[in-house]
Amino acid sequence: GPEITKNYYETTEQYGFAPLSEGRIIVIGAGSSGKSSLIEKIQYGSFTKGREQTNGIKIEHLHIQHPEDKRDLTFHIWDFGGQEIQHAVHKFFFTEGCLYILVLDNRKEEEPEYWLQQIESLGGKAPVLVVFNKQDENAAETADRKFLKDKYPNIVGFHNTSCQTGFGIDDFKNKLEQEVVKLRTVDEQFPNNWLAIKKAIEERTSGSQHYLTYEVYQEICKQNSAEKEETQKLLLKYFNTI
Repeated sequence: GPEITKNYYETTEQYGFAPLSEGRIIVIGAGSSGKSSLIEKIQYGSFTKGREQTNGIKIEHLHIQHPEDKRDLTFHIWDFGGQEIQHAVHKFFFTEGCLYILVLDNRKEEEPEYWLQQIESLGGKAPVLVVFNKQDENAAETADRKFLKDKYPNIVGFHNTSCQTGFGIDDFKNKLEQEVVKLRTVDEQFPNNWLAIKKAIEERTSGSQHYLTYEVYQEICKQNSAEKEETQKLLLKYFNTI
């Protein structure tokens, strides 16, 4: 709205601004599809055989350089447990403005549309990379890619991978890095006092306490010259996206 827009430009003029340089990657798929192994492989180049399934949500951080101006970018990788009982929490965390990685177990007859419909309903037109994992155990084609791409045009790539052998990992990682730098939160300009709010939140939640009350959040905003409630709510939307 006009009030927040006016406040944004006044704030950037007063405090200066910088690109947000962050984004979120959400990794989903059924249990035992190899989501955590895929993250381990692209992050560290290693593979842990017999890895336990993820319970809840595990968060990793991917650091890369911007391909043009070489600034440091941080992407938060959210690894969701795939057990059916945990699917109910997805609606609290799936948002627009993220990149989604759908990991499918190529040994099984998976239902990619179940996941793609969830992304479409909660994440809008957010880009999706579809990974057919565990190619070393079954290399046969298990999905109609053309049908999926026509029905879900936000799919930006299909990849065959094996975390155990390393098959397809480099191609997938290159594509991932190409797509994440396109997220709007990478280049959107943030007033420096808004960046100070983000930093204060990170510091307050980096210890044993991983949450803030809304009242504490408002106080942090006020301490950094963001007194307007409309601005505070707008910032919450951004922080929820990254």
